[in-house]
Amino acid sequence: MDPTHCRMCGLPKLTLPDEQAYGVCADCYQLPGFFKLPPNTRALKPCRECGGRELVRALGLERGAISGYAYAAPLAVAFRQHVRHAVFGPPIEAQPDLEEPVGWLELLICRACGLVTWHAVAPQSIPIGPEYATELLRVEDPAGPYR
Repeated sequence: MDPTHCRMCGLPKLTLPDEQAYGVCADCYQLPGFFKLPPNTRALKPCRECGGRELVRALGLERGAISGYAYAAPLAVAFRQHVRHAVFGPPIEAQPDLEEPVGWLELLICRACGLVTWHAVAPQSIPIGPEYATELLRVEDPAGPYR
């Protein structure tokens, strides 16, 4: 493909070095449905199933429709919560903010055998609590406190 043409809209609009490196023009980059992967923070290893050395990294996506409008959105472990307060008294509603996913799920896929492994992006930022449907578990040392 021509390095000056956008991979999404096909128009010859890639003029900046960053646009040419990624292959998407600034207009398409802002569109809903375009998801730029966060930087990879994992040490890459050959596939544990077949030893393959080519992996595809991708966000896990879900698809759906609201009022006839189709969408695709990244899968996330949780969403930030926003509480609506009554004028007087306790809060009356807690709603997940679908605009603020936390812990996007990414996949590593072996190009040779198709093995898929899932990982959360920035797992340390995943909120813990029943309002997020998450809990923190700690694995005890099997050797115990004395060695």
